[in-house]
Amino acid sequence: MLLQPITAKAELHVLAFGDSVTAGTVNSKGVTIRGYEPPLQSMLNSNGQPSLVYNYGSHGENTAYGLGRLQRVLGGNPYLNYVLILEGTNDPGAGISEQTTIFNLTQMVASVRASGMIPVISNLTPDLVNPSKNIPTTYNPDIQRMAASNNVLFADNYSPLAPSYSSYTIDGIHPNQAGYNIMAGVWFNAMGGGTAGSSSSGSSSSSGGGGCFLATAAFGSQLESHVVLLQQFRDAFLLTNKPGTIFVHLYYHYSPPIADYIREHIWAKDIVRVSLYPLIGFSYLMIHGFLSWALVFVGTALLLMIGLFWMLRRKIRLYSR
Repeated sequence: MLLQPITAKAELHVLAFGDSVTAGTVNSKGVTIRGYEPPLQSMLNSNGQPSLVYNYGSHGENTAYGLGRLQRVLGGNPYLNYVLILEGTNDPGAGISEQTTIFNLTQMVASVRASGMIPVISNLTPDLVNPSKNIPTTYNPDIQRMAASNNVLFADNYSPLAPSYSSYTIDGIHPNQAGYNIMAGVWFNAMGGGTAGSSSSGSSSSSGGGGCFLATAAFGSQLESHVVLLQQFRDAFLLTNKPGTIFVHLYYHYSPPIADYIREHIWAKDIVRVSLYPLIGFSYLMIHGFLSWALVFVGTALLLMIGLFWMLRRKIRLYSR
């Protein structure tokens, strides 16, 4: 696939590089019709970063072939800003050892940096068909350690997909569009919304577009199942459009002090948990495709959230006097 020509409207050029998970589905005109690239491009544009995200995925590719292909691609395209790397799941079938996979990924990162671009590396997405690959126990921890030791931006595409991957995949290996929407949010956050800076230093571990502050404070952990579900809803349905992105940004601006108050008061945790359950139910129905039932929850969730914010803000004012 050829890179699109540079246009004056694009300030940010992002190369999505990897195997079939990156490639998704492309029509005869070279347009991605199933993949994380289109929603990621929309997120970046909505964040004030006029962008082009190029799909450079290759079906069936392993890291040995990918390393050579990446070097050729980078050599002819010096204007790229970010290179997103997601590769390695085909290595076991090609007889490539896990150690060699990590070495090849490290070399990919070095090639990107040597070309003056910012690398972002992802761990591997779930594989329900071949559990013997040991993706969560062997490959992913080593990829994350490599990213940390090399100070590379890191995207955790595994964690938000794994708990419900049967709902996010077409065949147990490749994501459906709902899964790709979540991945787009993960990449977006790992890139800092496309504003991570001009240098390739820094690392970021992400499970989407940032933390869900109120739910995390109420349930006690960002890994708690209800919190994960809300993060999945945010990445799949809010960060994929401009109004949703604006809402998320406002939420991140105003919610941290409320979350601090919740953590310090047990009664507040109980109230927030109860208030969030309709939204959690709505999120579950939306993620699993039950739109008509999901609409029933909208009014209830909005009323409860408005009442919750009003009460907590009043309590915070009294508490701070």
